[in-house]
This record gives sequence, C-alpha cells and structure tokens, in this order.
Amino acid sequence: MFWRGKSISALFERNINISRGQNNGYLKNLVYFCILQIWENMIQRVQSIYLLLIAICQSLLFFTALATFTSYENSFNLSLFGFYKLSSSGNEMLINNYALMVVNVLMILFSIYIIFGFKNRKKQIKLTAFNFLLICAFIVLMFYSYDNAKNLLDSTFNDKPSDTSTTFGIGMILPLLSMVFNFLAMRGIKKDEEMVNSADRIR
Repeated sequence: MFWRGKSISALFERNINISRGQNNGYLKNLVYFCILQIWENMIQRVQSIYLLLIAICQSLLFFTALATFTSYENSFNLSLFGFYKLSSSGNEMLINNYALMVVNVLMILFSIYIIFGFKNRKKQIKLTAFNFLLICAFIVLMFYSYDNAKNLLDSTFNDKPSDTSTTFGIGMILPLLSMVFNFLAMRGIKKDEEMVNSADRIR
C-alpha cells in the first residue's frame, strides 16, 4: 500500500508524475489532486480546531468554578484545585482535587499532541479514542469530587441539603463540550482515512 503516513498531496503528486506525457490520465489526476488538496487543507484544519477547542475548554477549568455552595453561615467553592471554605480572612482547602487536575493537564497536552499527528491518521484515531477515555475519567472524577464535597458539608458543617443552595458553574459544562468536540474530531479523522483508502483502491 502506497499510503504510509504520507500526505494526500504527496500521493497524488506521485500519481501525476507517473502520468506525465499521458494526456488522457494527466488531466484526470490533476483534477483529483486539486480536489483532494482542498479536502486535506480544509477538513484536517477543522479536525485540528475541534482538538484545539478541547484544550481550550479544559484550560478554562483552571479559572472557573465547578460549583458553589451557600448556606446561612458558610460559603464553599468547588474548583479544579479542590473544595474550599470561603472567608474574608482567606480560603481554607478542605479537599484537594490533585487527581482531577492531573487528568485535566493530560487531556490538554494529549489534545495538542494529537493535532500534530495528522500525517498518521490511524495513530491519530487511536489517540483520539484514548483521549475520549481521559474525558470520561475526568467527568467521573469531577462528580466524585462533587459528591465528596456534599458529604463533607452534611457531616462536618451540619449544612443540610435543604439549607444549602448549590449553583453549578460553567466548569461542569466544559468537559461535556470537550466530549462532543472529541467525537467530532474522531469522526472527521475516520472519514479522512476512509477517503484515503478509497483513493488507494481507485489507483
């Protein structure tokens, strides 16, 4: 199989070079080359944008809250860094979210790394699938952190659920958006790979 991590452009440049001097085949290959050059530049760029959006969404989690809890006496904040009791004298960390933070950093780095693997689409598909698992793991850890925070409020501060108002932050939505973007990126990469395989069969 000629396609081994090479770009679509290289594939059809070779095909055109073979056809030089053959007027009937040259024009046909030139049209294929032009169409697929546009396909490669546009579609791959869209896939890269999806992966970049994952990195952006997860980066925003460093600056946004997952949830805030407010009662008559206390206020609390759940973020990527941990669960804090808010006060004018300074915030007190009650639970750390180091595991959540590590998974988040891995997702950001992995998404950026996948963008630069566009020349090997089969590997890119596998990496995107693994990134999906990281996103799922992050969401599970996120809700586990939320559950721990609620339990701590009930057991330590005697703030009953009926007495505590909970406001979910944008941080709860961002991982779900990352999951959607990851799905779109994977679907685009697979379509691109299928198109390349189809081109090989035509040859």
